[in-house]
Amino acid sequence: MTFKPADPKLPKNEDELKRIIDLIPDHIVVLDAAGTAIFVNQQVLEYTGLSIDEVRAGNFRERAFHPEDVERLREERNKALAGGIPFQNEQRVLRRDGKYRWFLIRYNPLLDESGRATRWYCTATDIEDRKASEFELRRVIDSIPALAWCNLTDGTNEFINKTYHEYTGLSSENTRGWGWQAVFHPEDLPPLMEKWKAMSVSGEPGEIEARLRRHDGAYRWFLIRAEPFRDEAGKIVRWYGTSTDIEDRKQA
Repeated sequence: MTFKPADPKLPKNEDELKRIIDLIPDHIVVLDAAGTAIFVNQQVLEYTGLSIDEVRAGNFRERAFHPEDVERLREERNKALAGGIPFQNEQRVLRRDGKYRWFLIRYNPLLDESGRATRWYCTATDIEDRKASEFELRRVIDSIPALAWCNLTDGTNEFINKTYHEYTGLSSENTRGWGWQAVFHPEDLPPLMEKWKAMSVSGEPGEIEARLRRHDGAYRWFLIRAEPFRDEAGKIVRWYGTSTDIEDRKQA
């Protein structure tokens, strides 16, 4: 690998840092305080086929990421950058051959003495194989004759299956995020959320009974079970669950 010439405008320590980053075998991106890319390592250049000048042109995100992901994450990303705290998201990155692959992108700020972010250092990890496995899992979940769902670690909904849609009469757009709460009986939602908070802290599976509203407006009792799904490092990345009708049992 050949190094690019040192930038005379850079302090010696920062230029040396860039040389080190260029040797790291992962994808590394450095952003300024506003979130504009100012440097990427050799891995990113080789993967995307972009030059360092193209990276710094100001439209790096539009050129490197899938348009749907840029739009989907725009507001969330801007808020996170303004907050100056680490965050992460999943996006599709365009490879130099024209194909998109999913990446997990983690953002960490470099703070000055006043606690303000002056740089953002980002790592991008290819998770295409994991996403493909999740897609297959969703297909399986969609075919089972039970109400099934997938929530993110903060409790927001990412996916519910066909049976759930048919029972509640709600679309994916209606249930995504916190929209799933709308189908629960108002009296059952507070204890449900308390149970969820306890499970998210402990990381242990759990269950609770609550009433769900059917598409015709009628409420029926369900047994709701949830299990955590962990990545290779043991970190919880999703919660998968089922909701089973127990109305007849409750009546008995």
